[in-house]
Amino acid sequence: MERFEKQRTDLQEKLSAMAEQNAESDKAYSALEQELAQIYRERSEADVRSVQAERSAAEAEEQKQTFLSDVQNSEAKLKEYSDSAAQVGKSLAEVGEKRSATANKLAGYQRLNDGKVRRMNEAKSEAEKVRSELDMMQNRYKVLDDVEKNMEGYNRSVKELMKASQQGRMSGIHGTVADVVTIDERYVLAIETALGAAMQNVIVDSEETAKRCIRFLKETNFGRATMLPITTMKGRFLNEPRLSSEQGFEGIASDLVDCDQEYRNIISYLLGLTVIVDDIDTAAFLSKKYNFRFRVVTLDGQVVNAGGSFTGGSRASGTGIISRKQQKDSLYTSIIEMKKTLVEKTEAYQQYQAEAAKFAVEIDGMQDELRSCDSQEINLRAELSKFNTLAQQLTEQGAHSRQALERFDLQIKNYTAQLTELRSVVEECDKKAEGLEEKLKQSGSERDSAASQSKEISEEISRINLEQMAAKKDIDAFNVEIRNREENRRALFQSSDSFRGKMAELDRSDEEIRIEIEKLRMELEQHSGELTGKDEDISRSMAEIDSLDLAIGQMNRDINEANRDKERFAREVARLEERRKSEEREKERIVSMLLESYDMTVSMAIEQAKPLENLLAAENDLEELRKQITKLGNVNMESIEEYRTVSERYKFQTAQLDDIEKSKRELERLIADLTEDIKTRFLNSFEEINKSFKEIFVSIFGDGAHGELKLTDPEDVLNSGIEILAAPPGKVIKNLISLSGGEQTMVAITIYFAILKHRPTPFCMLDEVDAALDDVNVDKYITYLNQFSSQTQLMVITHRRGTIEGCKVLYGVFMQEKGVSRLLRRELADELDVELK
Repeated sequence: MERFEKQRTDLQEKLSAMAEQNAESDKAYSALEQELAQIYRERSEADVRSVQAERSAAEAEEQKQTFLSDVQNSEAKLKEYSDSAAQVGKSLAEVGEKRSATANKLAGYQRLNDGKVRRMNEAKSEAEKVRSELDMMQNRYKVLDDVEKNMEGYNRSVKELMKASQQGRMSGIHGTVADVVTIDERYVLAIETALGAAMQNVIVDSEETAKRCIRFLKETNFGRATMLPITTMKGRFLNEPRLSSEQGFEGIASDLVDCDQEYRNIISYLLGLTVIVDDIDTAAFLSKKYNFRFRVVTLDGQVVNAGGSFTGGSRASGTGIISRKQQKDSLYTSIIEMKKTLVEKTEAYQQYQAEAAKFAVEIDGMQDELRSCDSQEINLRAELSKFNTLAQQLTEQGAHSRQALERFDLQIKNYTAQLTELRSVVEECDKKAEGLEEKLKQSGSERDSAASQSKEISEEISRINLEQMAAKKDIDAFNVEIRNREENRRALFQSSDSFRGKMAELDRSDEEIRIEIEKLRMELEQHSGELTGKDEDISRSMAEIDSLDLAIGQMNRDINEANRDKERFAREVARLEERRKSEEREKERIVSMLLESYDMTVSMAIEQAKPLENLLAAENDLEELRKQITKLGNVNMESIEEYRTVSERYKFQTAQLDDIEKSKRELERLIADLTEDIKTRFLNSFEEINKSFKEIFVSIFGDGAHGELKLTDPEDVLNSGIEILAAPPGKVIKNLISLSGGEQTMVAITIYFAILKHRPTPFCMLDEVDAALDDVNVDKYITYLNQFSSQTQLMVITHRRGTIEGCKVLYGVFMQEKGVSRLLRRELADELDVELK
C-alpha cells in the first residue's frame, strides 16, 4: 500500500510539473500570437479552441474505450465469479448432504455400539460373578480335599492304618467303609446314622491282613480298629416282603447304597437289617408293627433300635464323613460346570469387546469424516462469500463505468459540434496564418507531447488507484492402592485344661462301664450254673421215675404222689426253659448294645471287664455317667490326637515367640547403636556446615556481618529444630522476618552453599534463585558463584541481566519455526560467534 501511495504521489508531482510546463508553453504561444498581430488573434483563438476541442474529444474517446474495456472485463469476471459461486454452492450442497448422511450413519453406529458396550459390561459382570462363585467353590473344595487327605474325623488307629497302606508298609487294605460307598444325597444322613462308627471300619482282603493290622496297631500303640475281611464277611438280609408296601418306606439301607460287588457282603452285613423310612412317626409305627425285630432309621437321622429303644435329636448336616465325601464329589462336578460357564461368559465378553472395538473404529472414522465435512463446509462458505463479495464489487464498478460511458458520449458529442464550428473559423484564418503555420505546428506538437505525457500520467494514477483498491480488497478478503498369639496361647491353655477334664471323666466312665460288663458276665455265668444244676435235677428225677416204674407194683400207694412230683418238675423245667430263652434275648441285646454304643464285641468286653463289688452302686453310677455323657453331647474321639497337635503347635509358636522376642532385643540394641552413630555424624556435619555458613555469610555480606546456626534442643539432636541467626553489617536482627526479601534469599543461598561446601556435588542446578535479589545482591551472588565454580559445575536458570553477564557460557532456546526448538550457545568469556545447533 505504501508503494502504491508513493507511486501516486510521484506521478501527481510529475503531473503538476507538466502542468507548469504547459502553462509556460501557453505563455509562449500567447506571446507568439501577440507577435503575429491582431489579425491572427481570431484565427489563433479558433485554432486553440479547435485543438482543445479535438484533444478533449480524443481524451474522452480514449477514456470511453478504457471504461468500455473495463466494463467488458468486469462482465467477464462477473460471469466467472457467478459460475464459481454456483459451483461452490453445488459443492456446499453436496458436502451438506454427505454430512447429513454421515451423521445419520454415525448415530446408528453409536446406538449399535452402546448396545454392544452394555452387553459387554453385562457379560463382564456375569463372568466376574461366575469367577467369584468358582473361587468360593474351589476354596471349599480345597478345604474338603485337605480335610479328606488329613482324614479329619477318623480315629487315630484308622488314620495310621490308611497312612501305612498309602506308604506301602501295609498291603491288602481296601479302605474304610465310607471310602467304598456311594449314596444318593437324599439318604446320606440316614445311612451315616445307620452306619455310625462302622463308617470307620477298615475293609481288608483276608483274615491274615486283619491280623497283621491288629498286630501293627498293638505294636505301635495307635489304638484299636475294626477290620472287615472280604473273605469272611457274610451279608445279613431282612426277609419282610410286606415292608415294600408300607407307607413312608424308603428301602432297606443296604439296597440304597452303591458299591463294588466285592464289598456287597460287607454292606449287607452292616446295613442289611436296617430299614430307611421318611420320618419318626413312620419309624415308630413300623417298628411296633414288626415287634421291634430290626432297626429303623429316618431320613433326618432319628433311630428306633431293635428291641424298642429310640435314639435321636439334632445333628449338624454335612459334617459326616460320607456327607463330606459326597459334598466334595458334588463340588468337583459343579466346579467343572462352572469352569465351562466361565469360559462361555469370558468368550462372550471378549466377543462383545471385539465388536465394540470394531464399532469404535467405525465411529472414529465417521467422526473424522464429519470433521472433514465441517472443515470443507467452512472453506466453501468462505469461498462462496468471497465470490459473492467480488461479484458485488464488480457489479457496482460496472454501474459506475456505464455512468462514465454515458458522460463521455455526451462530452464527445459536445466536442464534435464545437469542432465543426471552429473548423470553419480555422479555414478562414488559414489564409491569414500561413506564415505562422510552422511555428503554430511546432507549438502544437509540444503542447500535444505535454498533453500526451499528462494523459499517460493520469492513466498511470488511475491504474495505481485501481490496483490499490484491488489490493485493499484482496487484503480484506483473506483475513480465520503379638496380641493374637497371646490370646491363642491362652485359648490353647484353656482348651488343653478342658480336654484334660473331659479325658478324666471319660476314664471314669470307661471304668464304670467295665464294672457293669463284669457284673453282666457274672450274672451270665450264674445263670449258666443254674441251668446246669437244673439239668442235673432233671436227670435225677428221671432216674427216680425209672426206679418208681420198676417198683410200681410195690409202691401203688405212692403213684399219685409221684405223678404230682412229675408235674411239678415239668412245670419247673418249662419255667427254666422260658427263663433261658429270656436270658438269651438279653444276651443278644447286650451284645447289640456293646456293638452299637461302644463298638465292642463280647470278647473285647470280657477282656476289659473287671469284677463289681457293689452291683446297685455300680448301676447308680452307670446311670449318672449316662446322664453326664448326654450332657457332654457328642464325644470327639480325636480329642487326644487334637490335643497332641495343639500342644505341638503351642510349643512351636512358643519357640517362635521366643525367637521374635530375641530378635526384637537385638533390633533394639542395633537401633540404639545406629541412633548413637547418627547423632555423632549429625553433630560433626552440623558443626562443619555451621563453620562454612559463618565464613560464606561474611564473604557475601561483607565485614561486620554475623551468621550462625544453632540447635533448639541440644539434648535431643535428632528431633531438634535448627535456629538461623543472621545479622547483616550494621543491623541487629532478632528474627529472620525482619530481613528484607532479598536478604532472606541471600541467607538461604548462603546455607545452601555451606551444605555444598561440606559435601560438594559434581553438578548443581540453580533455578531462578536470584529472582528476589536486587542488582547489588545479584553482583554478590555472581561473585561467589564464580568462586564456587572451581569445585562444582553450576547451571543457572535466570532472567536477571547481571547473572547472565556473569556466566561463562550462555544458552538460550528459541523457536524459529512452529514446533521446532533451537538452541543458541554463546561463549561469553571468549566472545565467540553465535552458533546454531
